[in-house]
Amino acid sequence: MRMASNDLPHDERPPRTVIVPLDGSAYAASALPYGQRLARRFGARVQTVTVGDPSETVAEVRLAGDPVEALLAHLAAADRAVVCMASHGHGGLRRRLLGSVAEALVRKSPHPVIVHGPEASNAGPPRSILAGLAWSPHLDQMVDTLSSWAPRLDAGIELAHVRFPSAAELYVARASGHTPPDQPDIGLIAERLTIGGARTSAHLLAGDDPVTSLLGLARRLPAPVLLAVATHQADERAHDDIAYRLIRRAPWPVLATCGS
Repeated sequence: MRMASNDLPHDERPPRTVIVPLDGSAYAASALPYGQRLARRFGARVQTVTVGDPSETVAEVRLAGDPVEALLAHLAAADRAVVCMASHGHGGLRRRLLGSVAEALVRKSPHPVIVHGPEASNAGPPRSILAGLAWSPHLDQMVDTLSSWAPRLDAGIELAHVRFPSAAELYVARASGHTPPDQPDIGLIAERLTIGGARTSAHLLAGDDPVTSLLGLARRLPAPVLLAVATHQADERAHDDIAYRLIRRAPWPVLATCGS
């Protein structure tokens, strides 16, 4: 059963290519070991990509032009890929594959993007995938991705929805028995993932800051952890988006699914 309307086809097979953007810096290259570990679990190949001609960068693919546009065009032509990259969590393009470029890929990539933020350690493949659920036109795609990835990674899935409803909303929900319209049916999603063979648990969290609540839960899970969220495309900047706030603060990688 589908939870969200989306005209895009959802490919529930694991990725065939792990794409790691490089820019000549050691920080960008720090995402490569994690990408290699994921590729081994997926049975996929690693493809390193750079934009421009930095002489110090050794990459399989060299692209020309604007970093964001060149990478997005390359991703559009890729089949069953995942991007694995580092970001220092700040804006400022400066033709580096950090900050604004990571933000743009999180927002616009047609494939899932795993970002190592400034606080993330270079851990091994996850034992726990914590998925923060909120309504998104791409929620369905994220669930498909989790269903495909979890068995290959041998990871349990922890679903979490953070809500801080008003007193009126709580009264209506209790009186009617209906889920608030912007709250995903976490039980239905958990059932779908369990039927697909994933070890799945569900958590309803209360709090006025979903990022703080998700990080608090993540610290209680078996490590390493991969955080997962479905992103929005409302505007060109992601700095107030939950995905990018997690990237800036989390000591674990963040998987952002969008599906533009």
